[in-house]
Amino acid sequence: MEIRGRGDKLLASGLNPGGSEQTIEGKPPFSLVIGNAQHVRLSYDDRPIDLAPHVKVEVARFTLD
Repeated sequence: MEIRGRGDKLLASGLNPGGSEQTIEGKPPFSLVIGNAQHVRLSYDDRPIDLAPHVKVEVARFTLD
């Protein structure tokens, strides 16, 4: 996964083991690239985010404002 915040600032990058959880803080908009997306659960401001519409070949790419 790779998460960038305002000004293209890198907030997080790397591989995460199954069952792990991370909290990322920064300023929106957030640009996300999430591999193995069908096995990832994501929430933003305590709202679940559906990754399915953003997935191509198991990788989700999208922006959150």
